[in-house]
Amino acid sequence: MDNHINAFKCAVQTFFIADIADEVAQGRVFVAGHTHLMLFELIAAVDNDLGRMILFEHHLNKFFTE
Repeated sequence: MDNHINAFKCAVQTFFIADIADEVAQGRVFVAGHTHLMLFELIAAVDNDLGRMILFEHHLNKFFTE
């Protein structure tokens, strides 16, 4: 492995990375509570027969094995 590291260049890069914390933060607040409810409504609308299918498959497999 031939890793050639330029110490001066690395020091300059870390200075600019550390300068990011001095910037003004965004003034927006994101509330995630409403998005969870929308996701639950989507899951209920798409997979509304999922429970019945699993129970039916379970009983069908049990019937064939006996």
